[in-house]
Amino acid sequence: MAEIVRGARTIKLSQKGDTLTSMLISDKPLVAKYQNGAVIGSWATDNRTVYAQVLTSLTNTPLSNTQLTAIKWFLNGVEIQDTDTRFEKTTYDIGSTKVPALKIKADIMTGVDTTSTLEFRSNAYTGGFTTAINALISILKENVSANTYNAYIIDSNGRGATITTQFPSVTLKAIIEKGGIETTTNITYQWHKSTLDEVKDLANDPIKDNRMLLPGKTGQTLTLTSADVQTYDTYICEFFESGKLIKTAIISVRDETDTKELMYNVTGNENALDVGQSIVYKPKVVMRGTTTAAAGNWVYKYQKVKMDGTNVGNQATGTAYTLTYADVVAIGDEVMVLFEATES
Repeated sequence: MAEIVRGARTIKLSQKGDTLTSMLISDKPLVAKYQNGAVIGSWATDNRTVYAQVLTSLTNTPLSNTQLTAIKWFLNGVEIQDTDTRFEKTTYDIGSTKVPALKIKADIMTGVDTTSTLEFRSNAYTGGFTTAINALISILKENVSANTYNAYIIDSNGRGATITTQFPSVTLKAIIEKGGIETTTNITYQWHKSTLDEVKDLANDPIKDNRMLLPGKTGQTLTLTSADVQTYDTYICEFFESGKLIKTAIISVRDETDTKELMYNVTGNENALDVGQSIVYKPKVVMRGTTTAAAGNWVYKYQKVKMDGTNVGNQATGTAYTLTYADVVAIGDEVMVLFEATES
């Protein structure tokens, strides 16, 4: 059976000229919900944790906490002090890699009518050089009605959806909120896995959508092991209310026990793509943690997707893939590219 190695990269447009070389990720959506001025689902009891994922242009393995120094966090441009009880400076485990994190312990959007911004700054040491980096993430405020839906998927164990030697399984949990409150009433689920293989795509349903339906995977949770994940896989959950599709959510799972991974060889700035610019990928399958090419002949495939897992455009093949600013802006302000390398 041909071996498969998968991966994904996320591309963001430049925002107000900021140059980002890292990414902030929240374990739950940073959308503060209010109804008639009252908080729905207080963050004082349902904390959010934001963590810094600093990637090289080569792999999906983030830099560790020990490679980052002079760490500072800011809310709307004001540095967050250790004495600020609304926050807790901590760490977060992405698989076996420990990274800087910030826990939000209060309803920080009360009294704020616009969006807020969390910023992370540090120095990163990699490849023999120290580089100053920063990253931003927006906090939104939403006035919800009783019938507003919001869906997302979390790693229920809080380990960055990563399979490791120490933790050989990952349990995903699909969550849908109605009117800002998590609900399971009349809700059913169907899980899918992204694939760029047409045979697998059509194996269990007649819809050509670059994802394979997972028969019987209809529970709120989905447990995965290394046997389910080809290096870095993307899983999708469809949410149905009384049989009607209402939302879709997406999450990526990484298997750091896999002996192979993709080297992306990125040219361009993925985290701040600006007008007239482009990103070029020239992927190569390598042995994990090295730049040594894996044996065999590999065929590379690519697919653009929105952040909810919806496909954009057609699948592409070849030894290189180019994504332009115009490509991204036509979709929104953020897009993911799925990669698949199949040994021929």
